[in-house]
This record gives sequence, structure tokens and C-alpha cells, in this order.
Amino acid sequence: MRATTYFPAVDALRGFAALSVVAYHLVALAALPIPTWYPLAWFRVGSFGVDLFFGISGAVILMSLQTLAGRDGKSWRLDFALRRVARIMPLYLLTGAVFILLLKPEMPTQSDWWMQVFTHLLFIHNFWPDTHGSIDGVNWTLAVEIQFYATALLLGVFLLRCSTWRIALIALALGSLWRVGCWFFLVYPHPSRPELMFHATTQLPGLAEEFAAGMIAARWRMAVADEGRQPSVCTVVLLGVGALAGWIAALWWTSEMGAAFWTGPLALLSIRPLIALAVGLTVAWALAVPKRRFEGVIVKGLGDWSYGIYLWHLIALLALQRWTDLGSPWVFAVLVLGLTLSLSWLGFKLLERPIMRWARRRMA
Repeated sequence: MRATTYFPAVDALRGFAALSVVAYHLVALAALPIPTWYPLAWFRVGSFGVDLFFGISGAVILMSLQTLAGRDGKSWRLDFALRRVARIMPLYLLTGAVFILLLKPEMPTQSDWWMQVFTHLLFIHNFWPDTHGSIDGVNWTLAVEIQFYATALLLGVFLLRCSTWRIALIALALGSLWRVGCWFFLVYPHPSRPELMFHATTQLPGLAEEFAAGMIAARWRMAVADEGRQPSVCTVVLLGVGALAGWIAALWWTSEMGAAFWTGPLALLSIRPLIALAVGLTVAWALAVPKRRFEGVIVKGLGDWSYGIYLWHLIALLALQRWTDLGSPWVFAVLVLGLTLSLSWLGFKLLERPIMRWARRRMA
């Protein structure tokens, strides 16, 4: 199965994940009164959209490794790195620069300016609380993504040869041990602020289960394709029902944990694996659903613009919040979404797509 195989439902999932993060920030930063009842309560948990992105990345990267590592010679590692840099770096640099110019023009005069530049260029800004969310707050997740790509590049063929159960067990052990270690050093015996635990537990090892869930979903889909068949309707329905049940359970358990979400030992050991299960089932469903169900210009656009939506929305929200005074949070939300979609479309058309096409020609 080629990594270039197109799955429209994955594009739909990308778009939904990006819009989920937008909705969460509108609730948290602009007091958008989204109801607290199910299923709309989903949009009040911003991490779920990010979790979906991590799972999708796990699946896409494993499929890319399957294709590139099968080539003769050793150039596949260079091709892999070039693909990722061409996809991530241009818009990341542009939105970071726009964020500083519009919202933090004083940053270049601050004493830690070069530290900010250095860590963000190397995608290690998530390591320190002072640089974690200092430039376009959502960028910490890109550091985690790049670190995952680097890990996949180093492990290479091992990820393809390693059994599914071994991947699952290694990820579960790594994630659990990391979060327990964070709890031991930051919470026990002297409780710390939840934001410090958020910073510590959302490093790459603490999110291992979610990336692994996406990889396992991709392995299953590639195995089905290698057998020359498509997932049955029953399989698609079961995956969809399982994913929905997983998210309902994750949403309920997150609500039950409340403030202990980041600091309670039970929450730290149980919520991430539960979310990873929901992520894996969701990604598997998106890979299994018939293409005709989601093919279309809107879905393709959501997939293409999802990265832009993710990076532009916080800039649009904070800029409009600073320079406008709208009474209705719903009107404000419509303006934020409209500006975000416009910037995402322009960014994809004028920057992202041309550079990705150049990268493909370079590899050819």
C-alpha cells in the first residue's frame, strides 16, 4: 500500500481536529457560550483536537516510512526529512513572524529574545516553560510533531518490523512511566501548579500512546490492503461505534477528574491510554471508510487548509480581540473563523502548495 494513497476521511478528520481547537480557544479566550452538554462539550476540551492530530501523524508517518524505506539505496531518509520540512517549516516561520509583528512587537528587545529564536528554530521550545507557548501558543505541538518525525527517522525500518503488540506495549510503558515520573518529581510530596504538569506530561514520551495508536491503525489498514481487499461495511461500522464510545468515555472521565486531570495519579495513568484508544479507532475508521463517502472539494479543502487553520486561528482571535470591540461572542466567532479560513486559503495557495510541489520535483 502506497503512502500516497488518498483517504478523504482523513482530510475530514484533519479539518474537524483543527476546527475543534479553534472552538476551544473561542470558549477559553472569548467566552463563546458553547453548551456543556454532550456532544457539544467536546469543543470545551481543546486537547482532543490535538490528540487527533497526533494520531493522524502516527498513521501518515508510518505509511510514508513503508513507501520510502522500500526504495533502493539510503536516500529515503533525506526524502523523508525533505517532505516534512517542506510541509511544516514555511507556514510555521510565516505565522511566527506575523504573531511577533502584530501581537508581540516588543519581543526582539527582551533579554531572552535569542533564546526564543534559537529554541523555536530547532523545535525544542516545548522543553522550557518560558518558551513553550511564547510564540503563537499552539506551536508547542509542532515541536512535539517534529521530535516524533526525528524519532521515526532514526528508528526507520524497526517501526515497520516491530510487531503491533510490541509497539502498543512499548508506547504504553513509556507514556505511563513518563507521567508517573512527572507526578513523582512535580506533585509528590509537594503539589505543584497544574500548568507545570501540563508542560511536563505533554512532552513526546508522555504522548507516546497517541502516536502509537495512529501507527497501529495504519499497520492494520496496510495489512488489509496487502491482502487485496477493502474493509467490510461491518468493520467500518464497528470502528465508528467503537470510536464514538471511546470519545464519550474519554469526555466523561475527563469531566469526572476535573482539576485532577493533570495532577491526579489515577487520571495520569488512565486518561491518556483511553484517549489513545479513541484516537486509534477514529483514525482506523477514517482509513477504512469508502472514499466516495467523503470525496469532494470541501473535504479536500479542509484537509489542505487544516494546518493553516491551526496556525492562523490564534493570531486572528488575539488580533481581533485587541483591535475590535464586539458585543456578541457569536459575531466575534464568525469573524475569527472567516479571517482564519481566508488566511489559511491564501497561505496554502501562495506558500504551502508551491513549496510542496517544489519538494516533490526535487525528490523526483
